[in-house]
Amino acid sequence: MPLPRRVAEIIESTICHRDPERYALLYELVWRIRHGEKTLPDIASDPLVHRLYRMEKSVRRDLHKMHAFVRFRRAETRDGDHFIAWFEPEHFILEATAQFFIDRFVSMRWSILTPLGSLHWDQDRLVVGPPASRSDVPRKRYVRGGLAQLLRKHLQSGAAQPHGDAQPHAQKILEEFAGSAVHSRADPIRADAR
Repeated sequence: MPLPRRVAEIIESTICHRDPERYALLYELVWRIRHGEKTLPDIASDPLVHRLYRMEKSVRRDLHKMHAFVRFRRAETRDGDHFIAWFEPEHFILEATAQFFIDRFVSMRWSILTPLGSLHWDQDRLVVGPPASRSDVPRKRYVRGGLAQLLRKHLQSGAAQPHGDAQPHAQKILEEFAGSAVHSRADPIRADAR
C-alpha cells in the first residue's frame, strides 16, 4: 500500500530537519498509518502530527530564506569569475536547494559555503563538499589561497561527494584557484535575480 502523497511531502521536508528524533517520528507516523490510522495526517491536534507539521514548516522557512537571502560575491581568477556565497542554514537543506541555484545560475561558476556543507558548480557538474567556515569566503580586495585551500581540503580528504563523474570537474575548480590571486569585489548577486 503506497503512502498518501501528503505523507511523502512531510517525509521529504522533515528529513532535512536537525532534530535527531526526526527518523523515529517519521517511522511512528508511517507505522500508525500502515496500522489503520489512514487519516492521521489530517488530525492536526494529534501530538505527533502537530510536531511533524512544525518541523516541516521550519524546514520550508529555512529553504525560503536560503533561496531569498543567499548573496554571491564575485571573485576574479585567471580563468574568469567565480561567485562565492556564505549562508548559515538552520537545517540540512543544502542539497535540497542545489537544483534551485543550478537552474538560476547555470552559466555561472559558483560555490555556496555553509557550516553544514558546501556546494560547488562549474557550469557542468555539482560537487557537494564538507562544511566550511566564514573565513573561507574572500573578504578583502586580494585574497590568496582561501578558497583554493578549502577546495584542496575537500578533494584530498575524500569528503567531497561529486554528483555523477564530477571528480575531474572538481579538480578543474581547484586548479583555477591554485596559485592565483583572487580579486574579490563587493558585488553581491541575489539568488532571486535572473
